[in-house]
Amino acid sequence: MWRGTGQKLLSLLNNLSMNINLSPKTLPRNLGVLGMTLPFILWIGSQNLAPSISHYYYTNFGIYFTGVLFAFGLFLYAYKGYDSDGKKMSDNWITNIAGLFAIITALIPTTHIEGFDFIKFGGPNAHTNNVLGAIHLGAAASFLFIMGYLSIFRFTLSGKTKSIYYARRYWLYKLCGIMVWLSIGFLAAEFALEIFFEIPPISKYSVFFAEVVALVFFGTAWLVKSQIRSLKFFGIVSEEELAKGEQKK
Repeated sequence: MWRGTGQKLLSLLNNLSMNINLSPKTLPRNLGVLGMTLPFILWIGSQNLAPSISHYYYTNFGIYFTGVLFAFGLFLYAYKGYDSDGKKMSDNWITNIAGLFAIITALIPTTHIEGFDFIKFGGPNAHTNNVLGAIHLGAAASFLFIMGYLSIFRFTLSGKTKSIYYARRYWLYKLCGIMVWLSIGFLAAEFALEIFFEIPPISKYSVFFAEVVALVFFGTAWLVKSQIRSLKFFGIVSEEELAKGEQKK
């Protein structure tokens, strides 16, 4: 059953991604904007701070949360990036896997919790099952881990010696990926301390803010990858590069 469902999901993603006719710069830009704005739209829109971004599934912004995760999945599935060098997987395969994790995160929400008036038990896939909650957590962590990997090891393949702009982007990509991974590591440490040593989290909102850090740096990396015009004012992209990008559109 699960194999058949997986094949149908892959077929659906393939068909949808073929219809996403976006330029190589537009896809990263959309991913960057969605990633950077997601936690703040959920927070401001619901006018409440949840213990994690995933718990907004159970709020009046649950549809938006789910929709953005599906958008992540589709955009990542459509993204091509660098080809395989014969030894490693191509960017397309890596982002396909990340996109599937994003969609799994959307389809299997986190476990519902009590104690917050604005978090209601609802939605088509609402549950209180710890196993499903662990699957959601694993998919979300895997998605972010791959985003960090892309920023550190794949976005930097263009090198840092061609110009000062390449060098700045190179180190910015490294910083973004490391910050994403540090955020994941912080959350893993908190969960481990709580499970094995019964040490409570630093704050009931520590997961949320760690996820904010991860998403902001994940979004930054993709925005830099898109080479939006405003990056010129930060000395990250040159006028010549922007002009070449315009000619390719």
